[in-house]
Amino acid sequence: VGMKVLSLILICGWFGALVAQENKPLQELRTAYESFEYRNVIQIGDKLLLRKERLTEEQLIELYVMKAVAHFSLTEEDLARRSFFEILFLHNDYQLDSTTISPKIIDFYSVVKSEFEQIMARRSEVKTEKKDSLIFPQHPQTQNDAQGKSSMLRSLLLPGWGHIYS
Repeated sequence: VGMKVLSLILICGWFGALVAQENKPLQELRTAYESFEYRNVIQIGDKLLLRKERLTEEQLIELYVMKAVAHFSLTEEDLARRSFFEILFLHNDYQLDSTTISPKIIDFYSVVKSEFEQIMARRSEVKTEKKDSLIFPQHPQTQNDAQGKSSMLRSLLLPGWGHIYS
């Protein structure tokens, strides 16, 4: 019983250390953001995005918000727009927190959000026309049915014989 408890404690400790290590870069990102070190925010955020499959949707949105604010603060509006688009792809009705984000950034986000909605509306308006990929040519009928049946019967008996009489 003592070994099982010791093993369980070691596994829990190892798992806790692993989770803490996974959250370390995200915590570094938050610290850089809160210290207004926007170049570091972008750099750390880009590193985290290389392994974005390890992040939850909530963490990704938080990361993209910090990156967008950093880019906007460094007057890189196109890159801020791209980060906001990423947020909207994840959660199309996401709202920024007006208690922690500058009104200028919230106004910019509103513009980006309306652009995003227009793009998505245009995408849904695009209509595709289905066409049949098999096209059967329409041949004019050159012979009557009785003549066609007798030609087919002749060709069955001796291949090619039906063509001679058609």
